[in-house]
Amino acid sequence: LLLILGMLLAVAWSIEAAQWTDGLSLGQWAVIAGLLYGLLGAKSRLKGWFMHPAAGLISVACAAFLAGSLLPDKLSWDEKLDELRSRYLVWFNKALVGNTNTDNLVFLIECLLALFLISYFAAWFAYRRHETWPVILPAGAVLVLNIYNAQGSHNVYLFIYLLCALLYAVRAHLTAQEGWWQRARIGYNRLVGLDFLRDGAIFSIVVILFAQALPAAATNGQVEEAVRSLEGPWQGMREKWGQLFATLNYKPEPSGAGFFGANLQLGGALHLNSTTMMEARASTSNVHYWEAVVYDKYTGRGWENTDSVSAALRASDSRLSNSGFALREVVTQTFKVFYPTSQLFGVPQPIAWSRPIVALLNRDPNTDNGAPLTASMANSAVPTRANDEYTVLSLVSKADIKSLRKANGPYPTWVTDRYLQVPAMPARVKTLAERITRDSANNFDKASALERYLREQITYNEFIQPPPPDRDVVDYLLFTSRQGYCTYYASPMAVMLRLLGIPARVASGYALGEYDSENDVYSIRESDSHTWVEVFFPTYGWIQFEPTASKPPLERIEGANTSDDSASGSDVAGGNVPNPRDRDFLAEFDLQDDSSSGLFPLSGLEGAFTGVGYLGLLGLAALVIGLVAAAVGWQRHIASMTVLEAEYEGLQRYARWAGVPPKASYTPYEFAERLAAQIPLAARLIVRLAELYVRSLFTRDGLSKEEEREAKSLWPDVRFSFFKHYARRTLQSLFTAPERPERGRKPPRK
Repeated sequence: LLLILGMLLAVAWSIEAAQWTDGLSLGQWAVIAGLLYGLLGAKSRLKGWFMHPAAGLISVACAAFLAGSLLPDKLSWDEKLDELRSRYLVWFNKALVGNTNTDNLVFLIECLLALFLISYFAAWFAYRRHETWPVILPAGAVLVLNIYNAQGSHNVYLFIYLLCALLYAVRAHLTAQEGWWQRARIGYNRLVGLDFLRDGAIFSIVVILFAQALPAAATNGQVEEAVRSLEGPWQGMREKWGQLFATLNYKPEPSGAGFFGANLQLGGALHLNSTTMMEARASTSNVHYWEAVVYDKYTGRGWENTDSVSAALRASDSRLSNSGFALREVVTQTFKVFYPTSQLFGVPQPIAWSRPIVALLNRDPNTDNGAPLTASMANSAVPTRANDEYTVLSLVSKADIKSLRKANGPYPTWVTDRYLQVPAMPARVKTLAERITRDSANNFDKASALERYLREQITYNEFIQPPPPDRDVVDYLLFTSRQGYCTYYASPMAVMLRLLGIPARVASGYALGEYDSENDVYSIRESDSHTWVEVFFPTYGWIQFEPTASKPPLERIEGANTSDDSASGSDVAGGNVPNPRDRDFLAEFDLQDDSSSGLFPLSGLEGAFTGVGYLGLLGLAALVIGLVAAAVGWQRHIASMTVLEAEYEGLQRYARWAGVPPKASYTPYEFAERLAAQIPLAARLIVRLAELYVRSLFTRDGLSKEEEREAKSLWPDVRFSFFKHYARRTLQSLFTAPERPERGRKPPRK
């Protein structure tokens, strides 16, 4: 019962520590009430068909009582119940029609209901059904969901839950075994439960420590792919949850794989705060965004990154720098993150990182379809910790306006096959795009015209309702709502460009942030989360555009008047692109791998141990725990023995270490004689100890006081003789070479 209570309280305390809203400290009382009711119900003779509906009613009463205690004391309980009922009905009606809810008291009630019911069913399955996993898994699922979405560190509560859960599993299995032993009339030590709990605790702690020391498994390619496949449905659930409970104290990081995921859904209201996520420093002022991921497929409801190749790359891989695009310069950036995440950021187009990465690639690096190898999303091979730093190299475009106006085609096949895709949508979207760009003579001016139209005609609003499920988001924005935030600006621009035959995509990450001139860094806040458009220009590659009205337009240089031929070829010949055969700029970036992983129970030492060091540290900890446990177990074992019985037991134990194991057929005298022959230094003492042991067993009156004192005085000398013998034996084996038989002769038989 205590182990189940520990599991459930860990969940309640974790929810309280998340500080979603006020009053969550009441959750522990809901746990206790649910557990007690479940225990009484399981021990009673009432059937489940009666107990379960009754548990539902009692959970409502318990939640109403606890939540009502937070309402003003001047209200009577009838008035409090009316207030709770009316507020819940308002919330429920808004939820049915998809409106945003802002009543956090309803969230508190839902938490209390969930904690009561989870606790009730844990007791029911434990004491009525005698099943283990239904007790453990529901609470664990709630804890994981809370930790994933909550603020702060919840490692302590996770540790408590895992320890109690593993110990409960051990104890439940032992209980089942004891029942079988009793039915079969098999004798066993009634204290075996304590031994199982002790060993189970050691095993559980070691398992938890090892699990925490191996975080790199999370970046395994197969695991990464499995997580990516769940991001779409999960993102939809998060958006719906954000509508139901819009004003909770949410986690300060944006959602997704790290910060940004492989799916970008266009949903409802945006809730961002001013929490500083990271600091960044760049070697040039030609920086506009800190990119996390690019999206290539428009679904009608959002965007997807369809790159399917996940590969582990070393810190600097020269294949990524073979872009072949003109007017590019190498830019160095240094990031300092304040929230742990595996996702890495960089100025578009990143080509090297100061740590090994697991990257999503646009193609198989072992095949060549004409497309330059690029990473559309990069994750550190080992998750970064708070205050970690890493460095990124990027090939940043410095193409001028005149050059871009002359780069109108043709497009490579790998571009047109992928970046002109649009789903079926109303024809009026393309008609509008053609009308906006009818006076534009080239692709750059068309993109600029669409950018300007969206900045002027769409109202920036972060608190919008989600689009209807039966409408294409771009069509809905352009012809119905005409308001939104960055994703609602970038999406119509990219889609309309594609309808005009101009390859485009969207990218997400952070805007530049606030520049700190004193420290020469950009302070990047959660509110700087941003999405923009990238348009493909032959010769120059992907170029960023800013259609969002709340952001300043991007500044570009006009450029000198040049002929078409020089614009399309002289830049490459003039060395504006790093030569793929000259990797000096990558050699200078040959930084050490600064990746490391955290271990929450040993957070103060996590910087001193990595890789094998962690395993060595854990092995040492396991050894110390094992030795302490063995000592405690030995003391418990001899606690019920007489002095001579304990000493004779110790004599047999030391004999095994000395290489003279006792046999079941030996009498105490035979055992003592053989042992004395091996350890002549203590021969007299060993024989005398055996004599006293036999006398203590078979004389009618036992040992005299003098003999008991003699036995106690003998044991320290015997033990010291054993240690001397063992040390001498060890030294001889180390410094004495084994005898070799003469060549041609067989060694003599022993």
